[in-house]
Amino acid sequence: LPIPPGNYAQIECADKALFFLDFGDQRSGKLQSFDFDSRKVTTVESGVRGFDLSADKKSLLIFKTSGRVITNLSGKDAGSLALAAAKVRVEPREEWREILREVWRIERDYFYDPAMHGVDWNAMWERWSPFVEHVRHRADLNLVIAEMIGELACGHEYVSGGEMPSSPVGVSVGLLGCDFDEDGSHYVIARILRGQNWVASLRSPLTVPGIDVHEGDRLIAVNGVPITTKDNVFSFFVDTAGKQVELTVETPGAGDSSGDGDARRTVTVVPIGSEASLRRFSWIEDNRKRVDELSGGRLAYIYMPNTGNEGMLSFDRDFYSQLDKEGLILDERYNSGGKVADYVIDVL
Repeated sequence: LPIPPGNYAQIECADKALFFLDFGDQRSGKLQSFDFDSRKVTTVESGVRGFDLSADKKSLLIFKTSGRVITNLSGKDAGSLALAAAKVRVEPREEWREILREVWRIERDYFYDPAMHGVDWNAMWERWSPFVEHVRHRADLNLVIAEMIGELACGHEYVSGGEMPSSPVGVSVGLLGCDFDEDGSHYVIARILRGQNWVASLRSPLTVPGIDVHEGDRLIAVNGVPITTKDNVFSFFVDTAGKQVELTVETPGAGDSSGDGDARRTVTVVPIGSEASLRRFSWIEDNRKRVDELSGGRLAYIYMPNTGNEGMLSFDRDFYSQLDKEGLILDERYNSGGKVADYVIDVL
């Protein structure tokens, strides 16, 4: 088209004109039309975020920051679309059955393998469609959809969206990045997870510089409240993630210069909301050390959490730093998927 270069989007074709959005460097753009006869571009509407062309190609539904507008193709006779009072009657059970049927049909018509991976797809409809009678909300329906398409045993088939029921508000618990054990009436910090405190997701609260807490220390109190093994240790850390918490701890047998008694002290820590990344990192490092120990330093160990960006970064970082090794263990257990790992295969 004889138009200058620009940031264009959403092209729709009517009988005598082409409609498109010109965003320039703005979040909202201009709805423009290119007339096939005159070969000229005219602006239909400004401040537009999107639009739809009617099925008969005679009207436009324009989405503006101020609301929705219906107009003819020239932008004249525009009228606002009031949706506040609009009502639509919905029969959920019928809608759910139709949604499931549409999913089944789309898989039947567009699945890449005409043989449907050897699955009798008609039989799968007979198997799963009766479950619609037991669906009570969209989350139930999504589960039935997932089970049905799961029969194809094909990766990257997902279910999401819909009017999901509200999830209950959970109770957050702050975590210290450690394992607890019991010593009589006291909890003992049995193991402290070693992370990388310069990485936010791998911050281990008890290893931050200045925190005088060690493995084997007893936990005596949290925010001044005494704690014993009769208590649930995690109940003392409800809603403390990201907040300062005072821990009173003691090291058995380190009270004075003679080594008798207990050294009790109070430290301030900031618990984390999840230990998932920290525990995975600790598990990986334990594996790396074990491989190095059992192989006498001859084998490299690389863990790839996925074959996406994180996994490729992990591979590059750990592969090229261990090129002096005689062999390699590439650990992909619990891999969450991603892209085809042809790059890794090429390097190896």
